[in-house]
Amino acid sequence: EIFASELDRYYTTRGEKYKVPTFCHHPLDTYSVFKAVQDRGGYNGVTQLKLWKDVCRCLGHDLKGQTSASFSMRNIYERLLLPFELFLEQEQSGDAAPL
Repeated sequence: EIFASELDRYYTTRGEKYKVPTFCHHPLDTYSVFKAVQDRGGYNGVTQLKLWKDVCRCLGHDLKGQTSASFSMRNIYERLLLPFELFLEQEQSGDAAPL
């Protein structure tokens, strides 16, 4: 998968490693989460409009009993995918160093 290899390359070039987190007892589909967030206006849009639960729902997991799903998803995104999102934004504007 292209997205996973780009994300891995992003972290590798920074001398960091990342581990795919679990969400609702399943490995997180980072591409689906990233795409869902981008489709809803990026991190700032999702946060301002409080759409984290919608992002969780897009994964198709049963959220019954998952009272902190939105909070967990936001934390995972902030830790793992937000730096990548910001990097891509800088790259598109021409301000980022190449990978």
